[in-house]
Amino acid sequence: MTAEWLSPRKLREYYVDQATNNLQGSFRDSTVSNLSYSTSAGTAVSTTGFGTQTFFIKMTAPGAFTSTGGVRYTVGKNVVGSPTASPLLPFNWTEVIKISPGEQLSAVSNDGVAGTLVVVERTN
Repeated sequence: MTAEWLSPRKLREYYVDQATNNLQGSFRDSTVSNLSYSTSAGTAVSTTGFGTQTFFIKMTAPGAFTSTGGVRYTVGKNVVGSPTASPLLPFNWTEVIKISPGEQLSAVSNDGVAGTLVVVERTN
């Protein structure tokens, strides 16, 4: 690496690109977790804190397509997913979201079907 690449300006530009997904392919898949979530009437479940090098996660909720099927999720510290107020990830869609190291993911079903959310940590 050159000294120019390590300059604060270049590093800032690099991380801005990362945050806007311009270089999403430059991250590699790392730890994979299967988070079993309950029905919308049940209690939300959470992951442990993500690793110190994890700035993005990739999520997929496998399942049979229905008009209400999917999983609701929330990311943060000590968060609890809500079956009505959290973002919806429909079945069989893959979503990549930005997180901070140490944050947790909480999930609960959008309807009456329990399932598994596949979570992949993405690292440099």
